[in-house]
Amino acid sequence: MSARSRIAVLAILPSLVTGAVVSTAVPSYADTPGCVTKAEYKSVKKGMKMGKVHGILDTVGHQESKATSGGYVFLIRSYKVCSAPYSSVVMGFEKSPGTTLKMSNKTAVWVS
Repeated sequence: MSARSRIAVLAILPSLVTGAVVSTAVPSYADTPGCVTKAEYKSVKKGMKMGKVHGILDTVGHQESKATSGGYVFLIRSYKVCSAPYSSVVMGFEKSPGTTLKMSNKTAVWVS
């Protein structure tokens, strides 16, 4: 192998390694953009950051309410439910000074 070929391989190698790391498998719950399934709802746990919750749910939902005072924030968000038009998913998120928004409570009504 010539010196030029070795340099080319060494130049490409980091991008190949990075590409392998970046192209991870998509979670099974990431196939319902815009609505929430029961499996997605069950996988969201108290204390998760809002960004992670929205990544699991594949939607940011709709902000229903927001209250702030002295650096504290409380949000209530509603989410469309997949294949169940009369069902409802609602979650609350809290933030204290110096922290990020985290899910503090959730509730759902599943109507068939």
